[in-house]
Formats: sequence, C-alpha cells, structure tokens
Amino acid sequence: MTTINDFPVEILDAISNEVASVSESDLRSWRSTCKLIDNLLTPKVLATIYINFADWRNTRSLVDLASGRNRVHIFARKLIIRCLAPGTGDLGLPQVQMNANPRGSYSYPNQPSGPDVAEAASAVLKYLHEALRHFRDLEIVDWCTHGYDITGINTPVMDLLHSQEHLRTLFIDMSRGVSSPLPDISQLAGLGHLAFIFPQPHIRVPSMFLGAAQAIHNSPELIFLHIFLQQSYYTPEESANIDEMYKQMAQLQHIHTLMLYVPTMASLNRLSVLNNLRSLKDIYIYPEEAHAGMEDLWRLLKEHNIHLKLISFNMADMAQTFPDYLMSYSGAEELILSNYQLHWVDPEADVTAIATKFFKALVERHAATLRVLKLKLFSRKSFATWGRVDRLHYLLKLPALTKLEIDLTADEKLTIMNGTSTEYVCPTNYCQNRTRF
Repeated sequence: MTTINDFPVEILDAISNEVASVSESDLRSWRSTCKLIDNLLTPKVLATIYINFADWRNTRSLVDLASGRNRVHIFARKLIIRCLAPGTGDLGLPQVQMNANPRGSYSYPNQPSGPDVAEAASAVLKYLHEALRHFRDLEIVDWCTHGYDITGINTPVMDLLHSQEHLRTLFIDMSRGVSSPLPDISQLAGLGHLAFIFPQPHIRVPSMFLGAAQAIHNSPELIFLHIFLQQSYYTPEESANIDEMYKQMAQLQHIHTLMLYVPTMASLNRLSVLNNLRSLKDIYIYPEEAHAGMEDLWRLLKEHNIHLKLISFNMADMAQTFPDYLMSYSGAEELILSNYQLHWVDPEADVTAIATKFFKALVERHAATLRVLKLKLFSRKSFATWGRVDRLHYLLKLPALTKLEIDLTADEKLTIMNGTSTEYVCPTNYCQNRTRF
C-alpha cells in the first residue's frame, strides 16, 4: 500500500509549503505526526526566528540558544530582533522562561512582571554573543533597538551582521533610541535591501551617517533603500556626513524603490541624487520642511526622463510641476497622496487648477496602467482643498483602476474600489448616493 513515504519529493515539498501556512496549533499537530513530516516542516518553520527580550527573566532558554544544541541556527534564514534588553516601565519581566513556538519564534508570554531587571540584563550580556554566534546562513536581519539601556548591547549584533556571508537584506530601526557603542555598518557589503531609521533628535550620531554612506558604497547592487532622518536640525558635521550619504545614493545604478523621510529636498536636488537613478520605479518621499525643493524634484525627474510607476508624497506640497511631470510620460501604476494638513503649503496655489490638471494627466497618460489611487487625508476640510469634488468624475475614465481609497481619518471609513465590480463610495458630505462604476 502506498504511504506518504512513497510520494515524490516534489509533492512532499508542495505539501510542506501548504502546511507551513496554517495556524500554529495545526502546525504543531502536523509536526508531531511523524518524523518525515517533522523533517519536512522544520526548515520552513525555523526559517524565520523572532527574538524579543523585552519581557525576560529566566535565562534557561537563552543558555540553550547559546549552547547551539538545538536546530534553530541551522535552518534560520531571517532573524527579527525586536528587543535585546529587558524592558522597564510597562515592559514587565515575567516569571516564565522563553518559549519557542512552532514557527520558530523566541519570545515571552505576557505574565506578571518580576523585579530583577539588573539580573536579567546581566544574563543577556553574558549569553547573547554566544547565542548569536551560531547563526551562519542568515539572509535577512530586521533589528529594532529598544529596551533597557545597556552599554555594549549592540556589539553582539554587529558581530553577527559582519559574520553573515549571505546577508542581503538589513532593516535597522533606531527610532526608539540606541545605546553605546553606536552601531557601525560601514563594513557591510553586497546588500540588496537596506532600511535605516536614524535615532531621535536628542541623540547626535554623525558617525552613523558616514557608516550608512559606506554601506551604500559597498552595495552597488542595492535595489531597495529606505532612509528616515527624524530631526530637522543637524550640526555642520552631521550635515556634511548626510551629504556624503546622498552622494553615494546618487551612484546607485540598480535602485528600484526609494523611501525617503528627510528634513528637506534641498540637498538631494543640489547633489542631483534622484535624477541620476535611471532604474528608479517606486518613490516614497516626505520632506519635513514642505515647500523646500519638491517643485524642483518633479522638474528634474521630467528633464532626465525618470518615469516612476509608484509615487507617494504629501499632496499639500503639490504645485503645477507635478501634473506637468505626470503629463510627460505614461505607465504610472500606483499613486499614494497624503495630506495631514488643513491648508495647501503654498497659500497662493490655484488648487482647483492643479487638481484639474492632475486628473487630466491621469486620464490622458496613465488610464491604461493606473491600478491604485489612494488619497490619505486629514479631514473632510482638507479633502475640500483638493479642488472641487466634481473633479472625481475623471475616475470614470480610468478603466484599469481596481482600487481607490479615500481615507478621511480613523473614524471616517475609507472608500474602496476593488475587483471587477468596481465600487466607489463618496464621503457622505459630498455625495448622498452610492455610485457603481
């Protein structure tokens, strides 16, 4: 009689792919069925490892990870680090040991907190380096710095990053703070995806900008880059180092997606960063200082024939140059325009004319390709500043549009068009009836 052991390898692999996507309880049951199923699923469920020491006291599981006795390190390809130090305040220290769930996640259940932060912190420092040392084949590391401030806590992670020959994707989020010594990614090379969220304004980190610049220089094959600068004022040294980072960005010949949250567009335009990126297709760009170079950005992209497929920015920054840019080419697929302000940035802007030209550009140049249009607005009042609402009749002339979202704050539900039976629900203040396209 034929059993599962007689199935071809291709069928077994297909089965394991399907099973790996089910719920954790079902996954646990499947893995306990037999050794064959366990062997099939283990590489998949342990491919992603999640480490979170925010709620930690008992060191036994960390010691086990440091010993290398389990199979976690062998199969791990993606490591998500959410907290390397025990938490304080509302982050408790449970009286239970770290758990490994069927998906390979190392974290801690929510239990009553314990008092011994210092003891837990000492244990992390003692065993963390050895625990991370066993990972050898990571391709993705997603690291968020957060938790109790322990000097030297970043060193084991940096040693980990430098030891990974196959590392191609790195996400570092320092928005919640960073301890010393500051992480240095200048020696990393060969990355394909890089995201770096720099610390908050009160933390001065000039060396980290140079480190990011060097990592970009060492990774000429980058296709995805996300840079988030959280403060508007920088010292002269920091500004010079940021410019160096921009100069390295301008050399990227294969960049496909660029996400920039920056104080101003002035330096990017002055250094001709974006108009040198010939392969750029998707851009998310949000300068903190509105009206600081956005007009020049669209003009430069038009002059250098950079044709974007996805565009996301603050619509309150829009001037005539953006509709002009849209009219200069065809092929845009997704537009995400947000406006969390009550007024247009330029008080003298002819908003109705801009809106008319914008929708006209969509119809005349992008009707065959535009699939998604999202308007993320602060309120109905800011929606009204987007020209007269009757401009939306242009949407009837966009046959490829499959998704429309108009988000009028959390309590005013977004409107969605989806699928072949496209439907648009107007905001109640502007339209009493539901219109089916």
